[in-house]
Amino acid sequence: MSAIPALVIPKSPFPPCNAFSSAISAVMAKRPPSFNQPRSHIASSLLCGKFTLQLPKAELGDDILQRLGPSLKKHSSCDIIDVFPGAGLLSAKLHNYLKPRRHLLIEPNTNYYQSFLKPLTEEPHSCYKHLPWDPLDLKTYDDIFQQGHLPEQTKRPPVWSRGSGCTTNDTLLVLANMTAKPQYGKTYTLLLRYLEACFDQTLFHRYGLVRVIALLSSDDAEVLLPRVVSRRRRSAAIAEAACTDITEVAGDSARESWHSQKGLSTLDISRKQVEKRSKKGETVTPAGRDASPPELAPDPGKHGKRVDYIPRPKRPWHDTYIELTRDPNLPDLRAPARRGRPSLNSPKRADTNDKSDYGKVVALHRRLVHENRDEELFRKAEPKIIHIEKLEAELISMLQTKSPTLADVLKHAEKIHAEKLEVEEQLSSRNSVALSRFDALMEERMCFDGVRSGTKEPLLLWDKRPNEPLDVDCDEFMPNNMCSVIDFQPNPNSTTIQTQQKHIKNKTPHTYHLMIRAYRHLMGTVTTHNQRSIGEILRPMFPDRSMSNLIQSIPSLAPFARPKILEMIDSKIKMKRLISLSETADINKRIQDVDPELADYDENCFGSVKVRHLPSSVLWDIIVEWQGSSGGFEAETDIYKVLGGARLKRMEGEAFATGFA
Repeated sequence: MSAIPALVIPKSPFPPCNAFSSAISAVMAKRPPSFNQPRSHIASSLLCGKFTLQLPKAELGDDILQRLGPSLKKHSSCDIIDVFPGAGLLSAKLHNYLKPRRHLLIEPNTNYYQSFLKPLTEEPHSCYKHLPWDPLDLKTYDDIFQQGHLPEQTKRPPVWSRGSGCTTNDTLLVLANMTAKPQYGKTYTLLLRYLEACFDQTLFHRYGLVRVIALLSSDDAEVLLPRVVSRRRRSAAIAEAACTDITEVAGDSARESWHSQKGLSTLDISRKQVEKRSKKGETVTPAGRDASPPELAPDPGKHGKRVDYIPRPKRPWHDTYIELTRDPNLPDLRAPARRGRPSLNSPKRADTNDKSDYGKVVALHRRLVHENRDEELFRKAEPKIIHIEKLEAELISMLQTKSPTLADVLKHAEKIHAEKLEVEEQLSSRNSVALSRFDALMEERMCFDGVRSGTKEPLLLWDKRPNEPLDVDCDEFMPNNMCSVIDFQPNPNSTTIQTQQKHIKNKTPHTYHLMIRAYRHLMGTVTTHNQRSIGEILRPMFPDRSMSNLIQSIPSLAPFARPKILEMIDSKIKMKRLISLSETADINKRIQDVDPELADYDENCFGSVKVRHLPSSVLWDIIVEWQGSSGGFEAETDIYKVLGGARLKRMEGEAFATGFA
């Protein structure tokens, strides 16, 4: 083995002020470099959070257990599979809290962590067992059971052999440090594989679905638990399908990049709902762990003309404006610019040493003023858009459940059309960039209210959180890198598992496995085709069927479809045709007798609903219908041919860092 140059071996990667950091640094300095894991890689991995981030402060571990405490009672005296425990700080705390029957430490980095894990395994009557296996090798999880490391688990009957159906396995708990990235050419994300294993009860789910408590980087946490719909990707759809609850126990509440995308009004409503749930659940938040409210944008009236300030979340470019306006030599932006060419004798600007900075702050200030003005219009238009959505939902409900007369339908239609014209007039002065931002804000609000889905529940699991995550600082992890603790509670009653039970009874497990592969591929469209409408996905899957026929076969699609009458309301010309019906027909007649097609669906009925708006359960219903239709599939490649396999196929083993998550 070739020697590693001394230049690439970093010095102590931890600040010496922390006793625990110094201990790890001292151990690492004595360890010989490894062929597969050279010293520079491990050190930089620890520094960047690529291998194992530890919890240096005892208070954070205690606070996490206090928050998880009520839900951990059912796991008392269980078995624990501990993946990448590192130095075992959080592992030891959880161990002392639960008093487990057996605690397996799956840690391959013995060069660096053996001295930390060895005292745990050598304690008198220790329940710990260190297995230096690679958790990224999926055979590891088969060997755990086959080699008898968890004998009490193997006494349980496998899930697929039970006639009563799938259940959760509270006698087993998985603790995983997922700040480790795939190594040795493996490209899949391990945590995503854990979640996918719920669908076919493989890995450690073979005796019942197992709860997973994972430590993730903040970026990866937002991939699996997105805060905004625009960031909902395939990984999030898989997590939603596999779990009944995904809760961020602790994390960085100051991450502001998504606050402005959510919108202040939606943020406020979401926080109030969480406060009610937290109060109802009697959740206790330790002192200093309260989530910080979103930072607000700067007031343009401070450095320019006075304007009515509209509160809104701060955006990333606001930091540049704030930094530039702190310059004491900044000229007064309120002073009007002089017109004409200045004379040679006139004094130059004494306060403007850097003209480029001055020009930049002027441009940013102008942008801030326009943004403030846009926000004022958005605040006026938003409640009207929400009211329009509710009126449209009422009209659809009326057409489906009652027998309304032409007069009733026209009354609703005229009201909706008038409000739409009013909103259109309000926003007519805004440019395309502002209108695009308003559309994004309304998309978040509609998915939060659940009006389009018919459930009146938020689409994102983040918006259903029982409480705010405990606020943490980056210096509470070692090395200093922001992380989140996520609690994944599996769902044994999901629609996928219910379908599996039917195929087990019918002895057609092969068909179910094909459906699962197709399902994973279809969920990939949430990433690759997230801007496309649902219709663009359904047409190639069901080329010989109309949208109206599909809605009858897949009832969960109905709330997302817009009947023909709503499309007529959107157009001024078509609205005139609709009103003209009152001149040629009796307005007291039922609408079905006057024009039954108004309540029907045409081929563009899903035009306003994007793929990323569909819940995971609806995507599964589409797969079930596709499998049962005459144009179903017999091989996994069939779904690739329909949806375009090249780009989606690459996501079979996705890692969060690939950008496809």
